[in-house]
Amino acid sequence: MWSSRDGAEQSADKCSDRYMAGARRFDVGGKSRPTLLPGAIAGLEQVRDWSVEAISHTLAAINAGLAEPLQRLGFALRPEPLRCPHMFGARAPKELDTTTVVAELAKRKIYVAQRGDGIRVSPHLHVNEGDIARFGAAIEEIVGR
Repeated sequence: MWSSRDGAEQSADKCSDRYMAGARRFDVGGKSRPTLLPGAIAGLEQVRDWSVEAISHTLAAINAGLAEPLQRLGFALRPEPLRCPHMFGARAPKELDTTTVVAELAKRKIYVAQRGDGIRVSPHLHVNEGDIARFGAAIEEIVGR
């Protein structure tokens, strides 16, 4: 991006092909989009107000609910104490095509990421008990064991 180049402070026409020295070369977001900073501040204030510990605890509980039907259906997961609280991976049984699983979930407006022969589940704080139940029912229907 032109704003990370030497001379960009004067204008886009006068910047060189060389990047700015040091970490300044990575400082383009704040310079070219000053409206991002208030949003970042509001987000950090919200995290502070909720607390990292509370966010972690809430997401760990959500993930435990999402992991249960996967484990029951033969997906391999790390033991709960070894999982991070905000996301987890689940390796699918060998006979299962994860591309199909991800696509079928997406048809139901449930989004997970495919990671090789598994899936990555990374819910948000707004996921509720109804969403967890809907995920369980959908994965049960798709895998059909």
